[in-house]
Amino acid sequence: MKNIRILSFGSLLKEYGGNLTTGLALVMWKLAYHINKKDGIKVSFAVTDYYYEKSEIDGLDVIGWTKSGLIKYILQNIIIATKYFFVSIYLFIIYREKLIRTFIYLIFFDKSIRESKPDILHVHGTNYIYFLYLDHKFKNKIILTIHGMNGFDCDIKNYRSQRKIEELITVTEFNKVIFVTSDLRKQWIEKYGKLISDSCIIVNAFDNHYYNYCEDEGIKNVIKDKIILSSVGRVYPLKGQERVINAISLLKEKNNFEYWIIGDSDIRYTTNLKAIAKSFGVEVIFFGPLKPSQVAKRLKQSDYMILPSSSEGFGIAYLESIACGTKVIIPNILPLSKENNILNTINSIFIKDSSIEAIAECLMELISLPSYNRYVVSQSVTHLNWENISEDYYQLIKSL
Repeated sequence: MKNIRILSFGSLLKEYGGNLTTGLALVMWKLAYHINKKDGIKVSFAVTDYYYEKSEIDGLDVIGWTKSGLIKYILQNIIIATKYFFVSIYLFIIYREKLIRTFIYLIFFDKSIRESKPDILHVHGTNYIYFLYLDHKFKNKIILTIHGMNGFDCDIKNYRSQRKIEELITVTEFNKVIFVTSDLRKQWIEKYGKLISDSCIIVNAFDNHYYNYCEDEGIKNVIKDKIILSSVGRVYPLKGQERVINAISLLKEKNNFEYWIIGDSDIRYTTNLKAIAKSFGVEVIFFGPLKPSQVAKRLKQSDYMILPSSSEGFGIAYLESIACGTKVIIPNILPLSKENNILNTINSIFIKDSSIEAIAECLMELISLPSYNRYVVSQSVTHLNWENISEDYYQLIKSL
């Protein structure tokens, strides 16, 4: 049987030679990797932050780009390149997309599609906008996975431009639009109206190779007289690390807490957070970005993983923490908190929103809460592994 050729677009994790450590980059890689292992499927992964023409990584064809390769392609396709240059100007004016970056992406995407000749394009998030303006001769089927809604979150830079893009997604026809939670789809329809494309729900998963409970690694009590809170995710306003610091500072018992911040960040923002924590007398340790095995170790040492984001599409860090046996603290306004058969009172503590006041109220209650069974917590998400989730994608792909 002829393989179904899929070209998936995304970004590459640092551990494979890319630039990112984000949950979204991890999800895009894991989906491409696991779908590629299915019978009759051949996936190529085109990434914008890998500066080699083509490599094979863990059995997956990874397509990157070089300056010389793109220049050669431009010179061979002057008319197409000219068109994309004017498209880039348009996207800069209307959507505030960076001019040069947009032009490079359009050329790279065009080149990747022409050379790999896929049957299906798998696009993640609002980067899809570039595909609307690619050459009309492409007749590929397109699957769009939506991981979050950004157009109404003022913590996100250029959120109004993101809103325009999301409005455009709503009225553009795809072969399938996939939302990572049912509440995300519900919120999307409430804000933008019903999509003209058929949509479905396929949730994300966690990597059980790294994130799993092991009794021998249950080394929580590195500081027996402290409640250790950890946050895993990029360090910036949307994720709420600053709100956690402020909430701890409000407590008379603030010395009962130690706060670990794990994730990549802008050095200026981190410097500012360090100054805030010092001025409030809050004990904070910044670990920076860590490898998955190191993240898992820190989660197992923590009492709770807290990530009071103002918005999330899914939030893979919550699953990773629970898989390690560590309860999560999550605002009940986030889509994941409302999804069936994932979070519950066994593995989570729900707060009313992502505000400082809601966080502080929760932290006060933690002081008097009894210890919990970490093994029971870890077993509550074992069904959310990549083998199961990639099978859902596989069945969808075959149906197209």
